[in-house]
Amino acid sequence: MKSYCIVLWILIFSSVSCKSTQSYSLGEEFKISLEGEGDGGFGWNMEKIPEIQIVDSTNLGKEKENGLYQYSKVYTLKGLSRGTYSLRFNKIRSFQPNLILDENRKQIEIKIKK
Repeated sequence: MKSYCIVLWILIFSSVSCKSTQSYSLGEEFKISLEGEGDGGFGWNMEKIPEIQIVDSTNLGKEKENGLYQYSKVYTLKGLSRGTYSLRFNKIRSFQPNLILDENRKQIEIKIKK
């Protein structure tokens, strides 16, 4: 019985997501990079949060071994208020803005401190 409880405990806690929260100072600019910009006509968009300002967003390309380019969307952000926030990004097509596939969602936890 004891070994069964240990196995059950390991299964429960190994399935819990281990998210790491990045910490930034109030007013500090920081960058979030998301890969796959432009793949299949999809582009990354960030759901707006009043306490987080989008300072800039740009696409960075790098050439792959096959000669094609792979793009990343890089957001430069700044925290305007202290707190913990969940940044949500969706990769959508401009001609299908309401179609958001599960694999095209990304959530990043951040903490803005004084």
